[in-house]
Amino acid sequence: MTTIQNATDWTDLNCSSCGAFICRIAVPLGGPAQCQPCQNRAPGCASWCAEGEHSDALFLDDAVCWGPEVVIPLSLEPSPGLALIPSLEISPRRQIARGVDSVYVCWQHLFGTDIDLSVSEARQLAAVLLTIADRVDVD
Repeated sequence: MTTIQNATDWTDLNCSSCGAFICRIAVPLGGPAQCQPCQNRAPGCASWCAEGEHSDALFLDDAVCWGPEVVIPLSLEPSPGLALIPSLEISPRRQIARGVDSVYVCWQHLFGTDIDLSVSEARQLAAVLLTIADRVDVD
């Protein structure tokens, strides 16, 4: 019995927006391809946004992209009680109408205090924190 082998080179087709695997193809496409979630994204929505469609935003000014949140418990801060652990919550944020991306930082203590940092400011803060942590760690 003769086995016919397909001489076609197969390649993965990934979303041009988020990089997610879509399928395997044998014929290259003429342009970029998007996965279904990215096709349904609101205009201006970030690829890292968990919501995507922003159907709950009544006005465009209300639409905000939120990315994955990282929580860092602060062990040296006294607990205000009420089973609340002081922590920093950090996540990417985009105000779609303004086209502004930021790094959102919220200090959860008795009352939350938050700031939006530009990408440049977040990188500067990270560099300063690393430098000072290295200095403290030497002693």
